[in-house]
Amino acid sequence: MNDYNKDNVIKVTNQHMTGQKRDQADQDVAWEVQFGQVVCNTSPEIKEEDDRITTYYPHEARLRNLTYAVDVYVNVRLVKKELEPIEKAKQAGRQQKIIGVLEEKEWQRICLFKCPIMVRSKLCQIT
Repeated sequence: MNDYNKDNVIKVTNQHMTGQKRDQADQDVAWEVQFGQVVCNTSPEIKEEDDRITTYYPHEARLRNLTYAVDVYVNVRLVKKELEPIEKAKQAGRQQKIIGVLEEKEWQRICLFKCPIMVRSKLCQIT
């Protein structure tokens, strides 16, 4: 199950698997996924065989059997947090507290998806 909040942060919780015991290490770790700036290209681009990036038009997309679309990118940050032992939290009758950050990773401009463009829309190269 994942919990979302207004800060574009997803707190990933462990899934219960019937008949399987969870590792103690899994119980004392929390993962947090943060999504940053979301941007899209201003025009459809394609990477050619010779590694050139070129802009293309709807007619060319149709001839080459491509989707006339722009890439949508996002910055992603993954944080692995250490939690207090679960036994200590159970004794106190509360949820586990975060002790510290174990690891952080950040990726810039990860392509999420391609957003199709309608011909003659504001993003279309023809207009």
